[in-house]
Formats: sequence, C-alpha cells, structure tokens
Amino acid sequence: MEELEIGLFEPGMTHLHRLGLAGLYMALEHFNEEGWQPENGGWSFSPRKVRLQWSGSAANFFRQLFERSFAIDDSGLLDFASHRSARMGDIRKVVLSEAVRQTFLQHNKQNMIPKGTVERIKTISFDDTQRQIRYKPFGKTNAIMTAWTEMIGRNGLKDDVVIKSWLYPGAVVRHEAYNKENALTEPSGRYLCLAYASAACLFFRLSHRKKDGSWDKKMANAVVLPHLEDLEEYAHIFQRYLRAKPEKCTADGMADAGLSALILLTAEERVRRFPVSGFTVYTMGAVPWNKQQQRRTGMLSADIIPRTALETFGIAMRLLANRMVDKKVEEDQDSEDRGFFIAVSRVRGLAAENIACGKPWYLGFVDLVQNKDTWNLTAYEKEGICNMMQEMSWENSSEKHLVDALHISIRNIFGRLAEEARSRSESPENLWERERTKLRSGMVRAKNAQTLRAEVVDMLSRGNSNRVMQEKWQEITPLLNSDDWQRVRDLALLALVSYKGKGAPPAGDDTSGADSVEP
Repeated sequence: MEELEIGLFEPGMTHLHRLGLAGLYMALEHFNEEGWQPENGGWSFSPRKVRLQWSGSAANFFRQLFERSFAIDDSGLLDFASHRSARMGDIRKVVLSEAVRQTFLQHNKQNMIPKGTVERIKTISFDDTQRQIRYKPFGKTNAIMTAWTEMIGRNGLKDDVVIKSWLYPGAVVRHEAYNKENALTEPSGRYLCLAYASAACLFFRLSHRKKDGSWDKKMANAVVLPHLEDLEEYAHIFQRYLRAKPEKCTADGMADAGLSALILLTAEERVRRFPVSGFTVYTMGAVPWNKQQQRRTGMLSADIIPRTALETFGIAMRLLANRMVDKKVEEDQDSEDRGFFIAVSRVRGLAAENIACGKPWYLGFVDLVQNKDTWNLTAYEKEGICNMMQEMSWENSSEKHLVDALHISIRNIFGRLAEEARSRSESPENLWERERTKLRSGMVRAKNAQTLRAEVVDMLSRGNSNRVMQEKWQEITPLLNSDDWQRVRDLALLALVSYKGKGAPPAGDDTSGADSVEP
C-alpha cells in the first residue's frame, strides 16, 4: 500500500498550497457523504492533514480521483466536487465558472475550449426577476482535469513535478522553452495542492477607476487566498462564499476584495474560533504588452486583520453596498435582453485600503475628486458617505468639528448666492455649481500646507457666523496649523461632497454614476 500525506503547515506550503489542500479536503469530504471511493484506494483526513492511500497503479487511483473531483456539466459550466455540497444556484455556477476561466484557465492551452465556441446566454430567476447572464462554455476537458497525468512517472508518482504558470500565477521562468533545466518543480504532494487550488480560492470581479476617472484594465479579477489555519473550519465557512450573491463577490480593488472575502467567511463566527487570520489577494488584468491575456498585475497581503478592522469595514460594506442594476434596453434592442451589471462603490474601495492598513477610512479622498467626472461619480454616493461619517469613529473630535464647521460655512455661502440670484430673478443652480467647482479645484490644486490652509480658512471666513467654529475653535485651530495638511484637505473635500443642505447636488441613481462591471 502506497500513500501520500500532506500537512497544512509542512515546509514549502504557501497560502495557495494550503487553499489547494482545503480544496482536496472538501472534495474528499463530499465523496465520503456520497459513499464513493476509487477502486484501488482511499483516504483519511484531519483538520491539518490529508492522507491518500492506494495499492497498485497510482495512475488509476489519481485518474479516478480527478475525474470525480472536476467535471463539466451539460451547460458547459465547471462542476467541482468541492462546491457540490453548497447546492449553488445557476448564477453562482456561471460566475464561478467564468472566474476560473478568466484566471487559472484563461489560455486556450489550459481551458481547451474549441475554436469558434460562442458565448451562451443563460436565463436565470433572481430576486423574483428574470435576468440573463453570458458565459463561454467549456468543452469536454481542461487542464485541471488532466493535471494528474503530470504527476505520474514510469514507477508511480514522480519525486518532482514541473509546474506551469497557470497552476501558480506569478511563478514563471523566463524563456521557458530555452531554459528547461531551471524549470519550476514541486513534490507530488504540493503539486496536487496547486491542482486543487482553484476549487477553494475566492474570486472577485473588479471594477476600478484611476484618478482621472478612466477604467483601470489592469484590475479585472481578484483571487483571494484566506490565511486558513484549520481545514475543517475552512470547509464550513467556505460554503457561505459559494452561496453569496453576485454583488457580494464584486469589488473596487484588492483591499476591498480581501476584506469582503473575510466578511463573507466570518460574518457569523461570533462565538466560534476565528477561522482565518488574514488574506493574500492578487489581481489579474490586461497589460500594454499583452492585451489578449490577463497577467498578475498586483498583490496585497495582510497577515493579521483584527476583528475591530473587520467590524469597521462591515459598516462600510453595509452603507456603501454594491448593487445589482438591470441594463437599460434601448428602442432598437431586443426587449427580451434582461442583462444586468454590478454597481461598485469607489468610496468603499478607498475605505478598504485605509482600514486594511489601520488608517482613517477617508485618507486619500482627494484621489476620488480630481476632476469634474470623478467628482460626479463620488457625489452619487453622498448618502452612503454621510451615513459613514455618522457611524464611523473619528480619530479625534477635532476632525468631526472641522467637517461640521465647513458644512455650516458652505450652507451660508450658498445661501448668500441664492439671495443674489433671487435679487436678479435668476435661478441659483449655476452659481452653486460654479462655487462648488471653485472650492473643489482650489483644494485639489493645493500642494503644500500654506496654500491648503489659505483655501480652508477662506471657506470658513466666508461662511460668516459659524456656531461650531465659535465653540470649538480651540480644537479646530491646531488641526488647521498641523503639518498633516493632506488630512485636512481630505476632510475639507469630504465636507464638500457630503454637504446636504440647499445647493447640494442631487444624489445619483443606480445606473448613472456608479462604477459597474458585469458578473
């Protein structure tokens, strides 16, 4: 009897390997529920170890194991044994199948989708509404289903197995065709983990804009690797991700995806032991030198995420929630086309980056309002921003007092503009818009403490009588005179965009201003 034992914390096991071991663990757990075992072998497992045993042909054992673990259903969607216990709906099956195709199996050599295959449209019932979702169906096989063949040598399992970049994104050898002696290899156990990794990772679609408002094509998909410590616990909490709604599995950036993943996994773990300690997330997207494929374009790792940070991000996730939005059907389009997209919060993406680093959630707010277009995109989230300011804790009270004082000044400035417009029998909207643009531009252009202080003090002085400034000037003045002028600028812009009084721009709807991405 031969055996292969893999421990969760053995030397050489990265977070991707551990996720792969979890994928294998969940598949074996499902097989036990079904009462199935290969003809010439079996297994045993514990929360930190998996042991495979077989007699006779190793090829026969692993062929049966992979055939049962990875399949393709009649609709051309991936069917992983690790996912079957969750009893996912059609939309989750499509989203996960597409996520694997666009990350691990994006190249034709790996997905093995026949040339000329066209997208299919699947009609689904979601929230009592009929919607349609597009996907590219797989053929009869793919690289994951045949990965076991690389492990088998003449005398059984190989000691070292050559790995390709699709199994371990980011692990590549330059000029691989001419540099085979330096090929990357793994022992059979760790190779097996990599083969199962896609069955236990968390995938997020990304929708991110740069500072100038243009789409960032380098950030199309995120693969999140939770730092698990217990296979049994992870198998339990992973089911929540598999059953999550599409809007929960869409994000603005790496930190948003990573923290959202931990929220999905641990939201109900109040009394249980905290099952994951942190996350590693890497993004994949198009790069200028290769627009046909997605490459790994970024990585973020957080070893320990405190519960307080997750609770703080949970507030942002609730108040700045992503939304499923039905596409508008034009007059010349088929009225039966019921497509949709996910509207994503840019402000939550910024908050996630700060929360993950232990910083105030609003730092860097200036990056969201660099020009008129990005200002409008951010202003559409005004309601959520205002609620965030009410529920989030402030690092010190002077920050809140400054924002309150600026709100009063803005209201007084806009009030005087309204009086001027009425005296000329004109509408004040144009005057309000010009003033907003002037205030925003002045603060965005500030490049040092002196110019920024002049802009903020001018705004406060033009507001005339200001109750908060009169009562709290001893707290506000040191903040204005501090060296951390970038924080003051972020607070001032936050006050401007969150102003809700007379003259405030209207909040947007689901379809006009938010970033969006198809699932």
